[in-house]
Amino acid sequence: MLEQTLVYAIAFFATLGLVQLLRQPAARIGLVDYPGGRKLHHAAIPVVGGVAIYSAFILVASALGKLESGHFAFISAAFLLLVVGVTDDRHDLSASSRFIAQMLATVFMTSWGGLYIPELGNLLGTGTIVLHDWAIPFTAFGVIGVINALNMTDGIDGLAGGLTLLSLMLFALVAQLGGMALQFPLLLILAGSVAGFLVFNFPHPWRKEASIFLGDAGSMMLGFCLAWFAVDLSQGKNQLMPPIIAVWILALPLLDTVSIMIRRMLRGRNPFAADRGHLHHLLLRAGYSAARSVSMILVLALLLGGAGIAGWYFRVPEYLMFYGFIGVFVVYYYLLDAAWRKLPV
Repeated sequence: MLEQTLVYAIAFFATLGLVQLLRQPAARIGLVDYPGGRKLHHAAIPVVGGVAIYSAFILVASALGKLESGHFAFISAAFLLLVVGVTDDRHDLSASSRFIAQMLATVFMTSWGGLYIPELGNLLGTGTIVLHDWAIPFTAFGVIGVINALNMTDGIDGLAGGLTLLSLMLFALVAQLGGMALQFPLLLILAGSVAGFLVFNFPHPWRKEASIFLGDAGSMMLGFCLAWFAVDLSQGKNQLMPPIIAVWILALPLLDTVSIMIRRMLRGRNPFAADRGHLHHLLLRAGYSAARSVSMILVLALLLGGAGIAGWYFRVPEYLMFYGFIGVFVVYYYLLDAAWRKLPV
């Protein structure tokens, strides 16, 4: 336990230091986010959270000898998304450019890393669903979906980072209970790095707004990391949990993203068009503070992820977990839709 805490703490303090080092260079090169439009902050904020998290993760994992040759595909794909994200944060790349980068990261994952989704488990109670030739396309769809789901939650201080930290800790719990010695320390190091970033990003009564942002660099990179570990822990010969449990752990960003995309399409709008219709926007419009809104969403995410962990630990049949998740989605969608009818965007 002491060693685990030390690994987490080293990554945490490494990120604190890197954020301080990156503040001024970010301002000099214009890597800042200016207020205006849908943005709620009031000053130019450095967008170096993703760079600090990735750098701390690589430095600490390398120094502690936790990176092996099998991890090169993972760190290379994450680095690709980080670089493209930094460029986007600085110059506003097109959506197609970001999509191509996400596809390339998925190619790294599937072709170089050999990590993909060959089967979905016994979701319907009729036997394991095997994807066969659809394994790689489905993996690409899932990974890109998780990347963009996390990116879409990054609209209020502390939310994307908080959801990431929560998911990483739940994945770490699965890895620890399952005895996966390679994944567990990496998850702890990445979680510690994200926690260090949240010191500057999470809202609290003594600071009106974040002093550092994650940026597209951070949200895309972290979204990919979550997708990687979700697949790594739920597939292959070392599978620890059924795939549906990973869905529960990542439930909140997935529920929110799919719900809002359906809502946009039913209203004849582009499902990928940005707006202020997410859950965190609803809570802000209802009068809750940013800190209270984020806290409420994280509690909900913890309950959903905890339900998934409990289902895995107590060996609840996969099809019951699947139908349960569908039920949660239906309730989530209709409650949010009813709320927005009373509080229109």
